Amino acid sequence: MQEERRIRDRIRVSFPAFLFDGKSNPVTATVTDISSSGLCVNAPEWEVSLRSGVRSFFEAAFFAPGVPGPIIIRCDGIWTRSSDETLEVGCSFKGGDPGSQFALQQYLVSRVREASISA
Repeated sequence: MQEERRIRDRIRVSFPAFLFDGKSNPVTATVTDISSSGLCVNAPEWEVSLRSGVRSFFEAAFFAPGVPGPIIIRCDGIWTRSSDETLEVGCSFKGGDPGSQFALQQYLVSRVREASISA
């Protein structure tokens, strides 16, 4: 069992993303959870570049619901978990343009508000 090392609580989500490592064509993925410090993506087509156990730096681009433009953020692949059909990649954020960082924070705040209202 993998030890939990997250600093921030993650919010369960499901929206498409593109991953760019600068070496190959973009890979389609799905963001499955997100926080202010990182995210988890399901990227079944990115097996070769991330299953080596070596940390991988890349950019993730995605549209979060209610955010007017794309969020593009640099990531550090920290861990992977795979099965026959999926590859999950846990990532920490390593920067991005200020507009994307602001949009991400606004999205997270809105999701926390929604959760507290419905609770």
